[in-house]
Amino acid sequence: MIADDHLLVRKGIRTLVEELGHEVVAEVDEGIAAVAAVLALKPDLALVDIAMPGLSGIEVVLRVAVSLPGVRLLYLSGLSDKEAVIQALRAGADGYLLKDFLLDDLAVALQTVMRGERYVSPSLPVAIHQALEGSEEPLLTSRQIEVLRGLADGLTLKQIARAMNVSPKTVEFHRAKLSERLGIRDIPGLARYAARMGLVGGR
Repeated sequence: MIADDHLLVRKGIRTLVEELGHEVVAEVDEGIAAVAAVLALKPDLALVDIAMPGLSGIEVVLRVAVSLPGVRLLYLSGLSDKEAVIQALRAGADGYLLKDFLLDDLAVALQTVMRGERYVSPSLPVAIHQALEGSEEPLLTSRQIEVLRGLADGLTLKQIARAMNVSPKTVEFHRAKLSERLGIRDIPGLARYAARMGLVGGR
């Protein structure tokens, strides 16, 4: 299955995947549809863009990895900064492929994740590969991601609390944990981080 909100990118990826001998069972253009398609079709592998409307690719992976651990999950992304790559993989994905890949890169990525191994684009900075080998950086929970999205969308803690059906104190707790885990103390900084991770926008 291929999930990407850009039609031309999605069609191009489909052509390459089929050229490599794989069957594409579905194409979707936003995150909520991606989760629904995976749960309904149970593909062997899902190629997921990180920055999508509805739900980000990271949120898609968080949900699918818990519900269907047998589905292999490979990110397709243009993001190459350390924070984005590490956090994305910590969500439970099997690989991270930069969108400027060659056909051989795609072939190796698909083969690697289908073997149950992790694939990370070799063109990513060496520091990222080193960090992935030894990093204990914790995963953001789905609740923390909800709070992060709300902050990025300019909501107050009370508004986020109403949307999540929890108390403002609970939201403040999650916000504090976000600051602690990401090392970002102010709300504008958290909003910028959310934008880099593709979390800005409505559900």
